[in-house]
Amino acid sequence: MFRLIAFLFAFFLIAPDVVMAWPNGPDEDPQLDPPNDPGYKNQWNLWSFVPEEWTKTPGFRTEEIAMGSGIHADRAWQLTTGDRRVLVAVLDSGVYWDNTDLVNKYYLNRGELENCKPTPMAEPPAGADDFDVDGSGWFDIRDYYAAAGDEAAALADWDENGNGMLDPQDLILKCSDGVDSDGNGYMDDISGWDFFADDNDAYDDTRFGHGNGEARDSVAEGNNGKGDIGVCPDCTALMVRVGDSFVVDANNFAQGVVYAVDAGASVVQEALGSVNNTTFSQDAINYAYDNNVAIVASAADELSYHHNFPGTNNHTIYVHAVQYDGASKELSTTF
Repeated sequence: MFRLIAFLFAFFLIAPDVVMAWPNGPDEDPQLDPPNDPGYKNQWNLWSFVPEEWTKTPGFRTEEIAMGSGIHADRAWQLTTGDRRVLVAVLDSGVYWDNTDLVNKYYLNRGELENCKPTPMAEPPAGADDFDVDGSGWFDIRDYYAAAGDEAAALADWDENGNGMLDPQDLILKCSDGVDSDGNGYMDDISGWDFFADDNDAYDDTRFGHGNGEARDSVAEGNNGKGDIGVCPDCTALMVRVGDSFVVDANNFAQGVVYAVDAGASVVQEALGSVNNTTFSQDAINYAYDNNVAIVASAADELSYHHNFPGTNNHTIYVHAVQYDGASKELSTTF
């Protein structure tokens, strides 16, 4: 359900003419041309169909065939896979910079990289500029190895964290100069911000993984032969760390919301529970609302029936799972 809402808001904010190679047309069966991400075969929550073998399960209701098993994302992709200009701000436990399904999707802030631009290509393609040197139409980490021809050839110059790939953390380590170049109050915010540690690296240093999972659910790269596919595979992730897990301080959350709105996010995605609730938290949510930024907030999917802050504040889209996680609700821990 969380992924449904995040997708819908991103989907209706984007241009319908930006598509990837795989989707067939809206009048065709999406099962005939699925994305090649290996995990897609298990992402039933995205499908518009019900596999025939499922209909043979004892107790299966035939009425569900017409409904499909999921949110019909496969049908939506036939119209659009998103737009890189749509920023989905993920407020959570931080990011794994080395995630290969997200590394090309992380937002890069031109305003903080004026003195650390990619090397231009010898023969600049049509549409290229000082940042988007490969002329793809979007500035991302691939521009930093476009001139070298491939990623491996650029590692000696750019792989500052030594993980064998180029990612935004390399730019944070190499390009941070101690100057708030874009004047937004956050020095060297090259790719998001960490409000838990109050620094410019939103890395999930405990490897808790929750924030990374949320980002993958929403914007994981599609049809790339890796991992899963996100609901909006051509949107961009702005990673904002507001805690070291999904349990946070409401004021860190609030700072993250204001930052995300000012950075140009269209959607704020948060699957959090705060240990407190503050006026600042509600004011930040109101600020997003006043600037037409949707906040998708988790209901925590638990059986304790509590009001899960910050989601229960006004002007959020409070979402919950639609199915319990066990054989019955009596034997389940969450739904």
